[in-house]
Amino acid sequence: MWRCLVVVVAAVGLVGCATAARKKMDEGAMWRRVDCREEGTAETSQESNLALTICKTRAEAAGEAAAASVPSGRGTADAIAAGIQMGQTRVKVGDNIMISCMAERGYLLRTNAEHEAACPTPPPPTPSAKPKRASAQ
Repeated sequence: MWRCLVVVVAAVGLVGCATAARKKMDEGAMWRRVDCREEGTAETSQESNLALTICKTRAEAAGEAAAASVPSGRGTADAIAAGIQMGQTRVKVGDNIMISCMAERGYLLRTNAEHEAACPTPPPPTPSAKPKRASAQ
């Protein structure tokens, strides 16, 4: 009886857990270029999509591999606890691999404020003053 109660309490407590990357995504963070290049061009869009595809696949594979190593235990309560732990392991490892993989390709997970602080927009060029002509007298 106590064992089942402990598992239920642990499951309820762990449901609310989230990784730092997931919390940052909830705050509106996006993958941004480290070198501050404009992201609206076709070239950067293609690079971004390729990096996301490669890294997402790598992260999912690593998460599955890490979750496979979680022992399943015996009985219903152990199976429930193992299932929760497997899910958390899959997410944590996957998120860390995704962040690392994207960083290798030149992208960081940043909010708008973090990106603007790291990549300030240059001020618009001021119109140069035209030299005055010497008036002939």
